[in-house]
Amino acid sequence: MSSKVVVLIAGVVVGGLLVGDQRAHADDDSDRADLIRNIDDRIKSMASELSGFDSDRDNGDLNDALSYAREVRDLVGRLDRVKGSDSRANDIVDKYPRYLDGFDAAAKFLSRMKDLQFLADGVADKCNSDEADLQTVVRYYVGRPDDADEAFKTLPDKAKEYGKTWTERLATLKQNDSDFSSVLYYARFTEDRDEWSRVSSSFNDDASRMASFWKDRYRAVTEGACPRLALGEKHPDVDKGLENLRNYTATTKGTVTQLTKDYNAWLREARQLRAFTEKDRDDLREVMCRAGEYEMEAKVKEVADRWASQISSAYGTMLGQSDRLESRATDSKIAHYKGSKRVVEGIQANRRNFEKLRSYELQGANNPKIRAKLEYGKKVHADRQSSMCSGSSGYAEFKITSTDCRNEVREGSDCRADCVLTGSSCKVIEIKPRTQDAMYEGGRQMKAYTEGLKNWYARDKASLFEKYPQVRNCERDGKELVVDPPDLDIYDFCPDAAEAKGFGDDVAEPPADAPETGE
Repeated sequence: MSSKVVVLIAGVVVGGLLVGDQRAHADDDSDRADLIRNIDDRIKSMASELSGFDSDRDNGDLNDALSYAREVRDLVGRLDRVKGSDSRANDIVDKYPRYLDGFDAAAKFLSRMKDLQFLADGVADKCNSDEADLQTVVRYYVGRPDDADEAFKTLPDKAKEYGKTWTERLATLKQNDSDFSSVLYYARFTEDRDEWSRVSSSFNDDASRMASFWKDRYRAVTEGACPRLALGEKHPDVDKGLENLRNYTATTKGTVTQLTKDYNAWLREARQLRAFTEKDRDDLREVMCRAGEYEMEAKVKEVADRWASQISSAYGTMLGQSDRLESRATDSKIAHYKGSKRVVEGIQANRRNFEKLRSYELQGANNPKIRAKLEYGKKVHADRQSSMCSGSSGYAEFKITSTDCRNEVREGSDCRADCVLTGSSCKVIEIKPRTQDAMYEGGRQMKAYTEGLKNWYARDKASLFEKYPQVRNCERDGKELVVDPPDLDIYDFCPDAAEAKGFGDDVAEPPADAPETGE
């Protein structure tokens, strides 16, 4: 074979190898790009599944997010084989397995939170229903003492039955609360690199909202009618009703003087009940004029439910006593006396007062007038936000992750400005009710959000402009983001004395004491 032929063959072989290497390299580049894109897509899907998970009744969406996480883990393994010298690919292969391990670990605790989240939901309403049932029985017997021999067995037995049920239920819920607090501590996932910031934000928002849901429902259980029912026969209204029945005798029934004494003692309790309503309305007004925006609803609920609890604990006995007093006052033997007539007038007037309490005060946080006030605040906030930030004028609910912004008012949460106006400059606006704590919160938040916006621009303006394109209008000479001092937009919320009084029906001053002479 000639030397020219050998050289020609060698050249063909080398050329073929070079072409093969180039093709292999091109294939690796293509595979790597596809794998990175698929990884990013799966992580976005994880964030999407977690968005709104707090309101789900089961773990379905979380399980879907975990399924996407498994796919990401597989894709990262495949990327490892073709990563080459690509810096992004190497960064993913190096860090993402650790992120996935952290997500899997935290998800187990979030799943357990979901198992516990709704266990107290509706329990307070069931307690209120059982309490109303018990109050009805108390009223029935206290109002018919001559026929109430069986009350000394029936009332304690019924109270014991409720006591057993609710003692066990409260013990179980207490353990649930302890379990919830334990898992909440570990249900945290914080990774702000790449698409993981969305997963982190959704995950931690879910955990925070689920915790708030549980705490609100569990607080309603522990501060409402449930603990009274758990007392069993020591329930204050059962105790009081039985004592009232023991003190009743046939000999006292027939005298006008004793009747008026009993009425006047009852009237003093009616006045005390009226005092409760006035004090609690004042307390409710103070909360609405002082509380922060995020704690407002819980604080209002606390006062309103306490208000309802105080009234409810006396409601059945007071009505039962009124039935009994009216029955005595209308007895044919004494009905013609002036004192008896005054007792009947007073009883009927006060019973109307009690019926007014049923419509509003006894409903606690479900009082329609209180709910309307809270919804009014939310609507004003939403209307102002919509009018200021609609269209091309800016962005409502402008989100800045914890990478760039620290939300001191709600530690652990991302920063979320009510409004960011955009133009030749940007401006952060916070909308708050005119209450002491809310305005203080707003001042701290708008300063933090303004700093966060600047930090985001300085760190990664490309991602800022990608998510919020109009912010680009605030940039000067491609080097500086012009941000004006923030504004606090305040709306009136604090009720005046007249409005606060309207949270319940006006409970009139009870009529004057009946004369004891009966003449």
